[in-house]
Amino acid sequence: MSFVVDQQISLEPYEIRGIEVRGTAVALDDEEPPFPPQERAVIRIHPDRIISWGIDGGSFDFTSRKPE
Repeated sequence: MSFVVDQQISLEPYEIRGIEVRGTAVALDDEEPPFPPQERAVIRIHPDRIISWGIDGGSFDFTSRKPE
């Protein structure tokens, strides 16, 4: 599965940033929520690769890593 969050920061100058997490997802239906009264059902992502752009540099600077 892939989970992507991206954002257009501005038009002038044109700036974007985002992060993509690729990995395996597991649906869990009875986890203790970190902030009650949230739902007990969650999707836990076990990441294989994390890609980001515009986070640590310019909008078009991509970084990628594999979690340990």
